[in-house]
Amino acid sequence: MLGPPEASSAAEPSRISFTDVTQQAGIQFVHDAGARGDKWYPETIGAGGGFVDYDGDGRLDILLINGRHWPHARQPPEPTMRLYRNLGDGAFADVTAAAGLNIPLYGMGFAAADYDNDGDQDLLVTGYLQQLFFMNNGDGTFREATAEAGIQTGQWGTAAAFFDYDRDSFLDLVIGNYVDWDADKEKGLDCTYGTPAKDYCAVRYFTGQGLQLYRNLGNGRFAEVTRPAGVEAKDAKVLGIAVLDFDDDGWPDLFVANDTTPSLVFRNRGDGSFEEVGERTGVVLDTGGLAFAGMGVDAAYVKNDPQLCIAIGNFAGEPTTLHCQVRSGAAYAHHLFAEMSQWAGIGKATLRSVTFGLFFVDVDLDGFDDLFMTNGHVFNEERLRHIPYTQRPQLFRNLGTGQFQEIVPAEGTTLARRIVGRGAAYADYDGDGDPDILLTTNQGPAYLLRNDMPRQSQFLRLKLQGSRSNRDGIGAKVRVYSAKGVLHKMVRTGSSYLSQNEFALTFGLGSSTTIEKVQISWPSGIVDEVADVAVNTTLLAREGEGVR
Repeated sequence: MLGPPEASSAAEPSRISFTDVTQQAGIQFVHDAGARGDKWYPETIGAGGGFVDYDGDGRLDILLINGRHWPHARQPPEPTMRLYRNLGDGAFADVTAAAGLNIPLYGMGFAAADYDNDGDQDLLVTGYLQQLFFMNNGDGTFREATAEAGIQTGQWGTAAAFFDYDRDSFLDLVIGNYVDWDADKEKGLDCTYGTPAKDYCAVRYFTGQGLQLYRNLGNGRFAEVTRPAGVEAKDAKVLGIAVLDFDDDGWPDLFVANDTTPSLVFRNRGDGSFEEVGERTGVVLDTGGLAFAGMGVDAAYVKNDPQLCIAIGNFAGEPTTLHCQVRSGAAYAHHLFAEMSQWAGIGKATLRSVTFGLFFVDVDLDGFDDLFMTNGHVFNEERLRHIPYTQRPQLFRNLGTGQFQEIVPAEGTTLARRIVGRGAAYADYDGDGDPDILLTTNQGPAYLLRNDMPRQSQFLRLKLQGSRSNRDGIGAKVRVYSAKGVLHKMVRTGSSYLSQNEFALTFGLGSSTTIEKVQISWPSGIVDEVADVAVNTTLLAREGEGVR
């Protein structure tokens, strides 16, 4: 019989430590937004990055998305995205050209998954006026196959996620689009803000472009089904997408974070269509009925109970909001959320931040998911509002009660560095059991931060492989029963900002040295249960076969 969940100790925060290993890892990348003095709006957005095992060797590689020069300034060599292969010894090698990814585009973000169930990771890269789809050849190279796969171009793609919304074992694809922008639309706008010179314009001048949903036909092609599926949202200015199952009915839902237009909550009806229920949930507007400037987004069960919480990064003057399901009697009302950022301890501390990348992850493996965010302004308005352009990341440690404590880094440490933060992703790239962090900046370098916290806690890492379900196990729900309570996680793409986390699930166990059982609910409906699982291991769970 499980006892009550253990409380999280307040004595450990000073031991949380990350080391900048970018240079020694061989990652030499600087984001190029094409900025040459015109101050065009897309130059403010930045790009993402993340982790993908592109060559199937079991080690997590790094993909960093880049911009490009504007047409009037293009000359070779142009910047491109960069793929870094994990060599297994802490170092990475740039294999962009060898992998066939040295293709210029004004990139934004990416999502990677095995869309054709052939055992390797395929790739969708979003960008301004261009989306690129790459099929993995299975030999360490990719083939650009955007038209062949049925992916449309011409919009400003931003966030994207693979998910199996109809549970037919083939991964579908949702792409969020931002705004209708070109240089002619910006000419003539007054973006001087009372100063003699033009600055970057505000998003309010441009109309949204909404979502695109692609159904995987199972033959290598997608069919665009946005309108019949009910997810068009044509005016939305999309910057973040989180896949979740907020009503716990087994069908993946979507949360869409929008910039100054109301965020959206799409409930999966289970019949191939969605119902937008955002206003009814209480998540998408502030108490005055206004939309936030939503950017990064993620969801987690922060108390290891059935209460789902959604965190959204917002603009300066708006806190990072935390929306948690409301208790109704002995249970939680799936369709109703309350905004709890002030009570949870993250509201006041984030009011001066412009938060882009954002995710829940258990950095100290104590059994409760912490909240990490990366910040940076879109233009320098310090002279106007005294809000800095460069801002440090923020880490909020989960106290296990639904409340968080900010870990304020000492000056000179890695997390004290002020950057123009954009993308953020996590993965255990070095295989030591704890999550490391990748950050991108706008018009600046990427950073790989190794988690060097002294090991005081136990953990379990699970990699999933579907058979009747999609091969990546995306959409599978895993419950780990331990002294920390019941730890819930779902295998997902999407979340954060234009970035991708690893697929493997890490469960921190604190001081617990035993696991009562692991339960995996696959999208196919198969439920696997395994008892007496060893701690401090990385295990592979194959659908219908259990854990090995």
